[in-house]
Amino acid sequence: MAQTMAEKLFSGHNLAGKPVRAGDIIEARIDGAMVHYHASEPMHDLALQAGFKEGLPRVWDPERIFVLVDHHQPTLSQKQADDNALIRKEVERLGIRCFHDSEPGIAHQMMADYGLMRPGELVVGNDS
Repeated sequence: MAQTMAEKLFSGHNLAGKPVRAGDIIEARIDGAMVHYHASEPMHDLALQAGFKEGLPRVWDPERIFVLVDHHQPTLSQKQADDNALIRKEVERLGIRCFHDSEPGIAHQMMADYGLMRPGELVVGNDS
């Protein structure tokens, strides 16, 4: 049976190895994850609440985590500056290599512009 483009993409990433139809719930292999600055503080706080004294103990694959800071440049408050400082610290501590700090552009478009995602890949993100 014919599939939509989305069904084909998810079928190719379905860990069960079965074709996917609209409405199916699957476990998928992802090719990358975009972390937008909005998520850094809540993720750090959740890790602390879970008992990790230094924050997240590790990330799934530092080569496939993309952290982009695209808002509040320049920062307009001390809180924004502190949030950006936390992002920089965590990126270094966790060994995340793909970090774009305070560059002009929109994170979603920057993913394509910098070749961080390619056609057929499944990349997840925490913004919009």
